[in-house]
Amino acid sequence: MLRRNVIANYLGKGISSLVSLACIPLYLRLLGPDAWGLVAFYLAVQTILPMLDLGLKTTLNRELAQRQQEGGERAAEARHLVRSLELLYGSVALLIVLAMFVLAPFLVQHWLTANHMPHAEIIASLHYMGLAMALQFAFDFYAGGLQGLQKQVPLNILITTMGLVRTAATLLALYFIARLPQVFLITQSVCFGLQMLLAARMLWNYLPAAAERPGMRLRLLRQVRGFAMSMTWISILSVFNGQADSLFISRLLPLSLLGYYNIARQAMGAVSLSVNPIFNAVFPAFSACCAGGDTRRLAETYHRSCQTLHCIALSTGALLVFFPRQVLWAWTGSSALADRLWLVMALLAAGSCLNAVYNLPYALQLAWGWTSLPLVSNLLITLLEAPLLWFAVKTRGLIGAAFVWFLVNALLVPAATAVMHTRILKGEQRTWLLHDLLSPLAGICAVFCAVRLLLPAHVQRPLMLLLLASAWGLALVCGALCSPHLRKMAHILYQKAIKKPLEP
Repeated sequence: MLRRNVIANYLGKGISSLVSLACIPLYLRLLGPDAWGLVAFYLAVQTILPMLDLGLKTTLNRELAQRQQEGGERAAEARHLVRSLELLYGSVALLIVLAMFVLAPFLVQHWLTANHMPHAEIIASLHYMGLAMALQFAFDFYAGGLQGLQKQVPLNILITTMGLVRTAATLLALYFIARLPQVFLITQSVCFGLQMLLAARMLWNYLPAAAERPGMRLRLLRQVRGFAMSMTWISILSVFNGQADSLFISRLLPLSLLGYYNIARQAMGAVSLSVNPIFNAVFPAFSACCAGGDTRRLAETYHRSCQTLHCIALSTGALLVFFPRQVLWAWTGSSALADRLWLVMALLAAGSCLNAVYNLPYALQLAWGWTSLPLVSNLLITLLEAPLLWFAVKTRGLIGAAFVWFLVNALLVPAATAVMHTRILKGEQRTWLLHDLLSPLAGICAVFCAVRLLLPAHVQRPLMLLLLASAWGLALVCGALCSPHLRKMAHILYQKAIKKPLEP
């Protein structure tokens, strides 16, 4: 089931995200720098939404996975738990709409800097932005429940289908209705609303049947209150740490520069794209192992998942670190943009590689119920990051913001992972460091160093795309062969292939 969920997550997120990335140059061309900067602000604020969910999505994911593992009365209470959390989540979604409606004039006057857009147009866009964010926020709740039930194949069919519909509808609306940010945001709102309704229907259909009508149960809320409150603070701090660079840029620099920075962040999102499918599949599996007390199975799942994640995420991130200028040019077709953003993207990608390495130790901490470690880690990073970003953005602009992102991840990952292994899976840190991390990393870097030396300086865009894709594939294979678990899997598949009798 774990392997199937990982594959489904990669296909679902991969298709929708690649389509979105491919359309960014089209959006930029249709909307212009200022309007695209406003959309970039919307994309940045979208990633802040998890800090508003009061820890309920992660709590629902963990609780449904554990209740499904334990069965009995706890599994039967799942419908009451979902309804109780659903009512709280829906209330927060309404507050998002109201807050954006009230704050829009303040944001226009005191936060956003637009040189060529009238204030009335920005305020209207911010109103529609609040609606789109609230509907996506509501969808995330139902998606978390489906992930906890490990129904990730149908969830990703929905995500893929609606992602394609949303992208096509947005481009058609911009081409044939008006090239305005309001049109972009209205189309996004309609598509997210439909996606949210379909996900809600799916979750309720997959929950265990119950004799009584589901309703609010304060007793169930009290049971999960401690974990949910810790997750609330972790979400607030981690989202701020991840988006503080965009927020400081939106405050201290022109909106057009935020749009350029967002292009580098979107490319960097390829690393997150390689991480999230594994995280979403592994977290409920970790939760089930912790609920059953199966330490041996937990350790096996942990090492196998880490090697898989490191191989995919580090090969993706290292491609952006070794070839930032080439990737930007091959993606956007703009040499000027590549010259302007290559160092920014390289620093962002290096920081994202470090962040990716910490994802599964972080998932294990949450599944174990140890929320104090990620809470303290994120608090220390916040206290360090905010003053650094203010100084770096004012003095070094986009490059300063990207460097701070790399620095905070370089400080977080080694310290937090070392502390975790003193309490969870004791004695496994050496295996994690040597086999799970350094082995695939060595193979990946060896491939990219060789390609860096051999890559021609001047080639056509299609050939550059082919060369970069081939280098990524070769690094992925080399990283897998350097990973003990993946090498063992490859050997098993090879043995099965050569022993299979040929069909007449």
